[in-house]
Amino acid sequence: MVVYAQAIETKDGRVMNIGWDVVDVPPIKDGTFEFITRWVRAVGLHPAGHRHICYANAAFYHAVASTVPDAVEWRIAGDWARAYQLRREAYFWRHGRAIAREVDVLLSVYRPPLVWKGKSISIVLDCTKELFPTVRSLKAYTMAKLRDFGARRSGRWLAISEWTRQDAIRLRGYAPERIRSAGIPAPDIAELSTMLNPPESLQHIAGQRYAFYCSAISMRKNHPRLIRAWRRAFPNRDVLLVLAGRELPGIHPEIREEIAAAERDGVVRYLGLVSDAEREYLYAGADFVVYPSLYEGFGMPILEALQHSKPVLTSSGSATEEVGGDAVLLCNPADEEDMVSQLRRIASDEALRSRLREAIPERLKRYSLEHVASELHAGIDYLAGLA
Repeated sequence: MVVYAQAIETKDGRVMNIGWDVVDVPPIKDGTFEFITRWVRAVGLHPAGHRHICYANAAFYHAVASTVPDAVEWRIAGDWARAYQLRREAYFWRHGRAIAREVDVLLSVYRPPLVWKGKSISIVLDCTKELFPTVRSLKAYTMAKLRDFGARRSGRWLAISEWTRQDAIRLRGYAPERIRSAGIPAPDIAELSTMLNPPESLQHIAGQRYAFYCSAISMRKNHPRLIRAWRRAFPNRDVLLVLAGRELPGIHPEIREEIAAAERDGVVRYLGLVSDAEREYLYAGADFVVYPSLYEGFGMPILEALQHSKPVLTSSGSATEEVGGDAVLLCNPADEEDMVSQLRRIASDEALRSRLREAIPERLKRYSLEHVASELHAGIDYLAGLA
């Protein structure tokens, strides 16, 4: 067992071996990949005396290992480029007994493997399917039911925000005493781009006043309502709306039509999926950032914008309100009139933007690697101690 200098004792007086099950997380830069990477980095920098063992597919390992401290041990579960549920189940079927001897508790995204018989904690990302039910294929329906069954079987849950924790209690009936929350660290400021000149792909935006919305394209992200509000808030087209993000499967035709029409009118510039360097340049050059999603389990782009000291307009009534606190301006994402009003405010009121910027440093302290690692260990220690 590895014991670090910061060693603390758990309730039963010993150091824990904590397993991180990310076997089926592919190295695709979406929200799940980002938050898992940041959590593992946080506990690697601040292990709190525990031993952290990460079970991952080879593609995930190669994508993140260079940024994660050596305090995290790795176990490679397979050499595939994209992970699949059946491979994950097969890995734990073959190695489950050895893993159970190696770890005291296993943390899994959504649910633990169905064959796992040891102590486990399920990570809760959001309650989207309860709030935004959709028509699912038989495969998607079956996977959702398996996730529900596995998560309930674990009987311990760790949510990525307090808002999501409360949603899980209210919508899924989880026992309040069996679910805890921990935030997600803000990106390391040292990783952010400091380029002065725009990438060649963004030359056409250089010199324009614009606001940035970085998000996957879907109805839940509220793009149609935002574009309609944008037309009304800036009829002279003096502020451009720049959208970046991939289209999610099954995208509604209305979204494509709204974006295409706004592009023809010079209201919007849609860039699709952008590189890390392009994304950081867009944040750095934006006049302000918008994130009016109808629902989020956390809202990591808000932290990215705050790290760039950018004023943010985001949604009330979701975890985005919790993450932004007094460092963001809120609007009702379902009320177009309110969105128009708040867009005009954040674009024209320099005193307001200055107040928001002044609140950013204090807000970001809550999402430092050290603070989040402390929240994580407190939640894991508590949950692992439950019968």
